[in-house]
Amino acid sequence: MSQTRHVSNGTLRELHNSKYEMVDGEPDIRNWKVVGLQNQEVGSVSEILFDDISHRVRYLVVQINGKPLNLISRPVMIPIGIAELLKDEKVVLISGLSLEHLASLPAYEKNNVTRETEFAVRSIFIPAGVTMAQDNVIDQRDSFYDHEHFNYAGAGHHRVR
Repeated sequence: MSQTRHVSNGTLRELHNSKYEMVDGEPDIRNWKVVGLQNQEVGSVSEILFDDISHRVRYLVVQINGKPLNLISRPVMIPIGIAELLKDEKVVLISGLSLEHLASLPAYEKNNVTRETEFAVRSIFIPAGVTMAQDNVIDQRDSFYDHEHFNYAGAGHHRVR
């Protein structure tokens, strides 16, 4: 019988109720509107998940407003690297985000983010035909985040302090 090993990512923390805040010049984007493909509003940022070691933001927790999208309303994790911040409008634009992505994303469970959850989220946004090695990096935190989905190109690289 095969035994499944669930590796919890104990370094991801919510910004809310932490001792951290966004670095100077970086906005706290919680409660900002999230817009996806075809300029469709999909929900709002309810939380920011950051790595407690590197102090880099890794995910946005987006509360999906499901009813107008014909989806189930729930919080989901979206990698920061696929987001564009429109600071003047207080909008998070995720231009490649489709209804299929939203329907496929697992629900975010506070304090229950495993490496398997992170691989599932990342795989949803990888183009068809591209494969990602999972076995080699499941315990290697740094190599997992060496991916464009987790590298926000904005000023300050969206960090907390």
